[in-house]
Amino acid sequence: MTMSQLLFTAMLASFGGMVGISLAGAFQKRYQVTTMGMLRYTLMGYVLESSYLCFNMFDSVPFGLKHEFEVYSLSLAHGLLMGAATSYSRALCAELTPKYRESSIASFYQLTATGSCWFGPLVVFLVHNFTGSYSKSFPMLAALFMLGFLILLQVDAEQGYLDATNLSHKQITATSVFKCKPVQYGSTD
Repeated sequence: MTMSQLLFTAMLASFGGMVGISLAGAFQKRYQVTTMGMLRYTLMGYVLESSYLCFNMFDSVPFGLKHEFEVYSLSLAHGLLMGAATSYSRALCAELTPKYRESSIASFYQLTATGSCWFGPLVVFLVHNFTGSYSKSFPMLAALFMLGFLILLQVDAEQGYLDATNLSHKQITATSVFKCKPVQYGSTD
C-alpha cells in the first residue's frame, strides 16, 4: 500500500470511531441495552472481524483481506467497533466505581489500558516472525477477543453497581463519624 492509501485507511478508522460512538448510543437508546450488553456486542463484533480475517490464510477462498476494498471496509468496521468499545468500557468502569474512589480507579483503568495496548501488536509480531505470515496471527486475535468476551460474561454488572453503591454509603458513614468531609477533585473546599 502506498502512503496515501495508509493515510486514507487511518482516516476511515478515525471517522468510523466517531460514527461508531453515535450509532452505538442510538442503538442502545432504541433497544434499551445495558452498558454491559453493548460492550459484549462490541466484543462479538471483534470476534467476527477477526474470524473474517482468518479466511486470508486459505488461497482457495476469494475473500478475507485479499482485495483493496476489503482493507477500506474493514478499517471502517474496526473504527466503528473501536469507538463503541472505548466508550462503553469506560462507561462500565465508571458505573462500577465507588464514590470517592474515582481518581484511583480511573488511574488504574488508564494504566491497564495503556499497558495492554502492546499485547496485540506483540502477538502479531511474534507470529509473523515465527511463521513469516501476518495472516496466521488472526486466529490468535480471534481467540483473544473470544476469551475477553467469555471473561466479560462472568461479570455481574448489576451486583457490581450495588456493591459500589453500598461501599460508597459505608465510606460516607465512616467519614461522618470523624466529622470530616472528603474533598473531591475540583471542589472548592
